Amino acid sequence: MTEPEYPKRPQYFAHRFTRLLAKTCAANIIGPDGCWLLTTIVMLEDAKRYAGPVSYWNGQLYPLLGLKDERALHRVRDRCVVAGWLHYEPASKTRAARYWVLIPDEFREIPDG
Repeated sequence: MTEPEYPKRPQYFAHRFTRLLAKTCAANIIGPDGCWLLTTIVMLEDAKRYAGPVSYWNGQLYPLLGLKDERALHRVRDRCVVAGWLHYEPASKTRAARYWVLIPDEFREIPDG
């Protein structure tokens, strides 16, 4: 099975994405901590100019998000993945986990303005 490829992103995608999180009331489904995880990921994608996925070790990510431990990170991350907002590839011994945000199918055609 092949891993999915990082999607091509238009300029200012991070801004559209965060407006869409608010407009769709995503926090009602994935929680405010889920929205913060997604915002953190998409803003780093933007900082990399959408050149590829962002990577974090769990120990780097959960304190950055204000979560108390790794288990809390797992719960938040799982909610985002199940809801269709996040692509996640687990870490291995030699590679940090890879992340990128997604827009669930039911929200793709919603204007962000």
